[in-house]
Amino acid sequence: MNKRNRISMAVSALLITGLLSACNAGGSNTTAQTIAPAQSSATEGGSSEAATSLDTQVSMAETADNSTPVTLRFMWWGGDSRHEATLSAIDTYTAAHPNVTIEAEYQAMDGYQQKLMTQISGGNQADIIQLDYVWFPDLARQGDLFLDLKAQSNIDLSGYSESFLADYCSINGTLISLPMGTNGFGLIMNKAFFEKHSLDPSQTFTWDSLIETAEKVNAEDSGDYLMSIESSSLTGMIFEPYILSNYGYYWLTDDSSAVRLTEEQLTETFTYMQKLFSTPGIQPLGEASLFASQMEQNPIWANNQLGFTIDWSGTLGKYSSVIGEDNLVVGKPPVSEGGQELIPTKPSMVISVSQLTSAPEVATDFINWMLTDNQAVEILGTQRSVPTNTNALAHLQEIGAVSEPMSQMVQQSMDQPAPAPPALAANSEVSEIVSNLLEEVAYKSVTPSDAAQQFIESVNSKIQELQS
Repeated sequence: MNKRNRISMAVSALLITGLLSACNAGGSNTTAQTIAPAQSSATEGGSSEAATSLDTQVSMAETADNSTPVTLRFMWWGGDSRHEATLSAIDTYTAAHPNVTIEAEYQAMDGYQQKLMTQISGGNQADIIQLDYVWFPDLARQGDLFLDLKAQSNIDLSGYSESFLADYCSINGTLISLPMGTNGFGLIMNKAFFEKHSLDPSQTFTWDSLIETAEKVNAEDSGDYLMSIESSSLTGMIFEPYILSNYGYYWLTDDSSAVRLTEEQLTETFTYMQKLFSTPGIQPLGEASLFASQMEQNPIWANNQLGFTIDWSGTLGKYSSVIGEDNLVVGKPPVSEGGQELIPTKPSMVISVSQLTSAPEVATDFINWMLTDNQAVEILGTQRSVPTNTNALAHLQEIGAVSEPMSQMVQQSMDQPAPAPPALAANSEVSEIVSNLLEEVAYKSVTPSDAAQQFIESVNSKIQELQS
């Protein structure tokens, strides 16, 4: 019996038990509220809270009672722990809605965006799609791809900040997505490694002390590495944090019209990057890049030979699943000596419904259930970081389901938030230029000064092309 079937049977058993128990009232929809209309008629009367619950039940019943078979495709990325939680949530929903089948399409992050854009070009994208908001500029050029969620009667927006939805979930004023979580940023550390090398995990590294500590680690055990970063993460995990802490702004102007950094600033940045990736005690980039978007599968992580990587809080689950929750600690990203502590924050990911879906009512009902229903929230936990929906977050906090590392990582980003990056910084063509050049820098295939000149010329040229 495969893992999916085992999960499905277990969840179905829990569901049957839940149907026989009393339902909860108030707050976001509970499992009993979702399923009750399909089992028996609702009781009239009672408080306004009960009336609201009844309205919700009737709305949900329209989908649950529909005998017409519906098949939806749901596409997402993540690690194994996120996959298992999401599959469990799907099984719970489809058990309550037996006419609905949801086909899961999941993978690691690496290659996901390319696959999605290929599907969109062919007009065969999934009905329900997990997205990164930074892809919106590219997606906007493809036309109206997603439903306007404000126009959907079964979407409850009461648990979201209007400004957050406008800043991170909309294209040209249209709400095309909902945030699945809020991401904090920083170091994800192996506690046993830090104890072995007598290092304090609560310290905040400077960029210079990072190199000094890596050399110390290497001198103590040449098989250990203080840090590992793979090549596709160079922009977001090293280059941009270094720029932010040194200069207090991004490398692109706020209006995305040109490269903001001078040639001298870029040369200094690239010189540091070459020094960093030449340091004993920093895992060679070629070795680290074998685990693109899957750093938790790097053997040195599992064997307590890696001190930390830099990543988002939404990924904590996959790292702790390998080394254990008690062995995982988090911290702030490196800063420049005397520089600014600006820590990025963003939606961990957003979820959208394709305009091409044949069952928009069911698709939107599912995503609303997934983000607001108490049982769904419990199943998914913090696999996509802490929920952005305030009701969902409050429920997880009430039952003690938000870990200390997760809370710490999100809170440190909210306490010292970096400004939102300029829109074109996430454009795929611009990103490819930057990523390829940073990789050449890290491998010393180009000098820092030549790279700085190429960076300014290539990026500015591409920006002019895109804006013409």
